[in-house]
Amino acid sequence: MPKKVNSKDAEQLMIKAGFQPKEIFKSSRTPWKSVHIKCGKIVSPTYGDIKQGRRGCRHCSTKKLNPDYAISIMRAAGLEPKEPYKSTITKWKSLHIRCGKIVYPKFASIQDGHSGCVGCSTKDRIEQTRLNQPRLYTQSEANRDAKKANLKPLEPYLNTKTRWKCRCLICNNIAYPKLGLLKSRGQRNCSTCRKATPGKGKYTGNEATKIFLSNNRKPLQPYINSTTPWKSQCKICGTIGSPTLTAIKVRGNNCKKCGSIRTADAKKMSQKQAQLIYKESGMKLLEPYKFVNSQSLKCRCLKCNRIVKRPLASVKKNKNGCGYCAGTMVNPKEAVAFMISSGYKPRIPYPGTDIPWETEHLVCGRICKPTYGTIKRGGGGCRNCAKYGFDTTKPSYLYLITHTEFGAHKVGIANEAKTNKSDRLHKFQNHGWDIYKKWNFSTGENLIQIEAGVFRVLRTTLGLPIFLAKEQMKYGGETETVNAESISLSEIRKIVTKVIKEIT
Repeated sequence: MPKKVNSKDAEQLMIKAGFQPKEIFKSSRTPWKSVHIKCGKIVSPTYGDIKQGRRGCRHCSTKKLNPDYAISIMRAAGLEPKEPYKSTITKWKSLHIRCGKIVYPKFASIQDGHSGCVGCSTKDRIEQTRLNQPRLYTQSEANRDAKKANLKPLEPYLNTKTRWKCRCLICNNIAYPKLGLLKSRGQRNCSTCRKATPGKGKYTGNEATKIFLSNNRKPLQPYINSTTPWKSQCKICGTIGSPTLTAIKVRGNNCKKCGSIRTADAKKMSQKQAQLIYKESGMKLLEPYKFVNSQSLKCRCLKCNRIVKRPLASVKKNKNGCGYCAGTMVNPKEAVAFMISSGYKPRIPYPGTDIPWETEHLVCGRICKPTYGTIKRGGGGCRNCAKYGFDTTKPSYLYLITHTEFGAHKVGIANEAKTNKSDRLHKFQNHGWDIYKKWNFSTGENLIQIEAGVFRVLRTTLGLPIFLAKEQMKYGGETETVNAESISLSEIRKIVTKVIKEIT
């Protein structure tokens, strides 16, 4: 727990730092209205900031920038501001003179050397990357490759990934091929000639047909190129599809139907193999295996002698056959008998292992909702019979309190006590908490639900985390705290009021 700051010590520190306080000290995080002795202006620094050595006066701070200087920096970067300067980290509406677009850069970003226009900077980066590619070939080697492709260079070769202005020696048109593609494709790179003779590529029509026939596919239309879908028929199953020549060369006859058949055949096993797998999981298979791994088959557990249905795929993967023995399945009749033996009489059918189950506690006769899993694991089920905690049958209240020094708010519930010594809210008051609002109820029947609804809004909807640590809370309840700077007391009061109306 942080040490409480003495108001006189705080005032002396402020005067020593050059500030004359004009109001009473509240907390280290609260703005403290003071006069800056140096310039005589009213400012509101926090005690914490001054203690940490910060300036406290924005008027005297050297960090304040001259607007005229900021405008000159923007213009030097090719930007014309369209609104007054605000701060170094505020988006500044400007006109990028180079492209004529309106952009919103931050002055701090421009001062660091950025252009301020995302579009232009991206284009510059791409162009710079393209021009900085390594020069892998000499000019004479590049000219020789261009001549093989029936192209005449019209400008010097730069690199393999930069377009190279050439003239096609066949159609006399201007083309812009890349030397890397000329060497890898082994074909002409004049678009006009390629469109006129689309079959001219790495493979001729006869060569492509031979490749398809060797992979058990019969072409049904003329060959165009290796990347264009080519309508053909599978010679094995007769299915019609349109794979590309490249796909056939890489993966073979990728017929979907043939692939499914091959996969299914690979997964098939004999009846003896299936029986052995079930036996290894502690079960005896009672019906024939029909080569469908996802089909549930009737079997008997060799441990509990129950009849269950389990698919072969699940038994083979998890190695646990009977769900009852594994604890994943519960017989409803056995669950009811177990609850009664544990002192709880169910009022509704068995809902599930971890679903609240409405029961009557045979000890006190009250209705409670424990889960079967909790009772099975040895946990408690009746909140009213516990020797600690909240009693829903007694007069209760919901409270909203705040702590100035901690800078935190807290919401909680408690039972009315006969003496202040045992009253939970009185204990918090002795620990420095101030009461903001208290809602009284004749019983605590709906208070747990109301409290849960309030924190559902604070934690989930508003996203406010737990603020205080366990060491700061002498009487517990740190999980019910929020930062006072994130939400006001009046806002929390509105949330509580709304939740109470919805539930009651």
